[in-house]
Amino acid sequence: MDPLTYRAAGVDIGAGDEAVRRIRRLAEATTRPEVMGGIGAFAAFVSIPPGYREPVLVSSTDGVGTKLKIAFATDRHDTIGIDLVAMGVNDLLVHGAEPLYFLDYLAVGQVVPEHVAELVEGVAEGCRRAGCALLGGETAEHPGTMPADQFDLAGFCVGIVEEAEEDTAPLYGFVKPEKSIGRMKAFHGHFGGGFVRTFTYIAMHGPDGLKDIAQYAVLNANYLLAKLRNTYHVPFDRICMHEFVAEGRFEGSDVRALDIAKRLMDYNFHPPTNYFPLIVHEALMIEPTETENKDTLDAFTDALIRIAEEAKTQPDLLHKAPVTTKFGRMDEVKAARELVLCCWLPEGYDKDLIAE
Repeated sequence: MDPLTYRAAGVDIGAGDEAVRRIRRLAEATTRPEVMGGIGAFAAFVSIPPGYREPVLVSSTDGVGTKLKIAFATDRHDTIGIDLVAMGVNDLLVHGAEPLYFLDYLAVGQVVPEHVAELVEGVAEGCRRAGCALLGGETAEHPGTMPADQFDLAGFCVGIVEEAEEDTAPLYGFVKPEKSIGRMKAFHGHFGGGFVRTFTYIAMHGPDGLKDIAQYAVLNANYLLAKLRNTYHVPFDRICMHEFVAEGRFEGSDVRALDIAKRLMDYNFHPPTNYFPLIVHEALMIEPTETENKDTLDAFTDALIRIAEEAKTQPDLLHKAPVTTKFGRMDEVKAARELVLCCWLPEGYDKDLIAE
């Protein structure tokens, strides 16, 4: 009888050791002063950062879900780890916690050291951006349970936050401060729909076709930038990717980004997102998709240029916008404070219309 070995079972110890050697360098580049020791022990050790009176540890875990299919389809694996870290870190940030360290779990059909290192390179980059240390994790070879060229990964993040005082609302709780405009809700955005669209393009046109389609989005964004830069201040005026930020305010006018966004609805355009208030005051995120044709792009820029002129000559019109829609502008603060709006109607609204 042949001796029982890991290799006979499909597990390559040598490849696993080589993968760890490559990972070690990546993890060490993310270290923090609180990290005690390095990769190689059975567990990781981290001290509490100085400056906390009553520290509270906050933890989260997450994966990347079906976005794995996009990584497989494009054969690109060095960025999905960034997304993995972001999912865990974001869950800490909404509770006011500072990310301290991160652990990953990687299951592969077959350990190929350079492929494992490529995946962990993305995780390390995510940790570097978030300011947390990659302490280590687990790389598990699963021969027979998944194809040799596929993988799955999950992450575990731990952060720290100060214990709240009795007379203040805890950052990690759900008590609304007296002067708050309302509770912050989880934001899922358009990411799910975006990934579905991406995978559809891959299925239809292949990885190379996806790159071509992405170029259309970049071309559309730069076309809009070129047409709007003389009317709107663009703080980062350079060749952009698929989006750029314009400043939604004008000298001598009290019109703001929200007014411009609402007024666009009167021109039958979806209002752009008001983003990045700490980076660009009164920011308008201009983000065309890859599907817009030139006529649509021109109509959009024409509307924004007309709105810029209205901001100088008819500011009150923008303050009231939208003015052609069935419902006018709601009280933004009221909407934030009273999240259940299904039964709230504008003053004077005919309730009999509800039945219609």
